Amino acid sequence: VIEFQLDTVRWMLEGAGLFGEAKAVEAELQAAAISPSFDLRAWLLDVSEAARSAVKWPVLGATRLSRWADLPTGARVLVLDDVAELERLCQRNAPGAEKRVEWNPKMAVFAGKICVVKAMGDKEHMHYDLRLEDSDAEDSESEGRKSFWFPYDALFSLNDAQLQEGR
Repeated sequence: VIEFQLDTVRWMLEGAGLFGEAKAVEAELQAAAISPSFDLRAWLLDVSEAARSAVKWPVLGATRLSRWADLPTGARVLVLDDVAELERLCQRNAPGAEKRVEWNPKMAVFAGKICVVKAMGDKEHMHYDLRLEDSDAEDSESEGRKSFWFPYDALFSLNDAQLQEGR
């Protein structure tokens, strides 16, 4: 176990070193008054988010829903952690759906969070009503946190067995 932990720390330090090198390249370009053709800082943030997702989802045993399935009330799911992509997915019809879910800016707090299925939606939208796992049903309304509908392809299942009897 200790060797695995040390390997993981070494891997993270190597990654941090690459970001340091990228900052040095950015500084060199600025010193030479050369404007890069892309925003290096934004790119680094994108890479760090991708690395986070690449580690987070497998560790949690999460698999992205590839179809609308019968998830029971109380099933735990992860919501996609990229807010811009989550908004895009809500603003278009999910694959196979006839209608889109519609985006509400308050949905952004659900990004990257573990949620609980309150209800399965209709076939026209192919969506699920979710609430944050860390809020119980009564407290969520009083604190201003609601449940929201999310398309199936914006979610990651935390239990593949839940999909065995899918639609």
